[in-house]
Amino acid sequence: MTKKLIIVFTSIIILFFFFFILLSNHKTKNVDGKYEFNLNDLILVTPKLSKGTVLDHFNKITLNDLNLPNNTSMGDYCFDGDNVYVSVDFYGNFGEVKKTQVINYNLKNHQYNVLYETKEGLHGLAELSVSGNYLFWEEEGNYTRIIKYDLTKKQFEKIYEINFAPLLIEANNNLLTWFEPDKRNTSGLILKIYNFNDNTTEERNNIYIPHTYLRAIINEDYLTYLQKDAAGNIYLHSEGLGNKKDTLSIKIPEEFEPFSVEGNQQFVIFRGKYFNQELFILNKKNGKFYKIDFSKYVKNLFSYKIQGDRILLIDSTSHNAFIYNIKTNRLAKLLQMTSMDSKPFVLDKGHKGKFGIRYGDSILYIEK
Repeated sequence: MTKKLIIVFTSIIILFFFFFILLSNHKTKNVDGKYEFNLNDLILVTPKLSKGTVLDHFNKITLNDLNLPNNTSMGDYCFDGDNVYVSVDFYGNFGEVKKTQVINYNLKNHQYNVLYETKEGLHGLAELSVSGNYLFWEEEGNYTRIIKYDLTKKQFEKIYEINFAPLLIEANNNLLTWFEPDKRNTSGLILKIYNFNDNTTEERNNIYIPHTYLRAIINEDYLTYLQKDAAGNIYLHSEGLGNKKDTLSIKIPEEFEPFSVEGNQQFVIFRGKYFNQELFILNKKNGKFYKIDFSKYVKNLFSYKIQGDRILLIDSTSHNAFIYNIKTNRLAKLLQMTSMDSKPFVLDKGHKGKFGIRYGDSILYIEK
């Protein structure tokens, strides 16, 4: 072998070695559905602001004033189709809550009827969530209990009670989820998954909750939540339910400090504590991570919800709401309120391609 061939052969080996190292550092999906999130290995994306109207992204947008009685305020809400379910507090002469009602408001005929009413001074009522024929809420007092209301039979029952923790509930796809302290581990948390068709309950242990408002969201038959192992490693799980058995796990660096998580059949979306105007997205189809930087248009990304390939964003500083289309990378301004009219936007959990935004005592209803 000549000296020249030796040099060429050596060069090929060196190049192959560096290429192998490069592939080793590029985290891709393993056969068992495990990913490792790396801040240095992302596809950076800057959205383009759409010049069209938001109706280019959605078919219908309606603003509904609930016309609540005087001396009342709207609490939590949820919706399904043309029906909005709202908790309403009634106040006395000195600002005390006299009673709380759960009402059903119909978006078509603009009528509402009372489904349930608490007695004076006994309970706080919150956390409405609806799925199928059942409406759920939580009553808080010396204990916390979950109420299931049958919308067809117009009957309610207590399905769970706990005496030391408020619960954040989420209903979808015949399942109800909530987090609660683990009695076997004083510093631990568990995720409860209640099937309200057959009245069975499953648990997930070692749950990690970075803030008190995080929910275990079910979207398009996929449940998304965080776990933390004994070594301090944080994992984001997207778990297929029912006939969709595919499950993935993303290992997230501790310094990233995941702040909120959500997902559906194609995407997993999460935020970091110190990444205020950015969303991080895993596209399940191609196994790639994307960093979406909204800082050019969004001053303070307060909350977000995903339906299909569209994300609804709320900017609490500029009082804007935006729709972002993941596939087209287009951002459309939905609405803007003035700083003088500064009631906060409150997002519903979303339902079957639709979004709901509460603004004061009004509901902005957005259909795909």
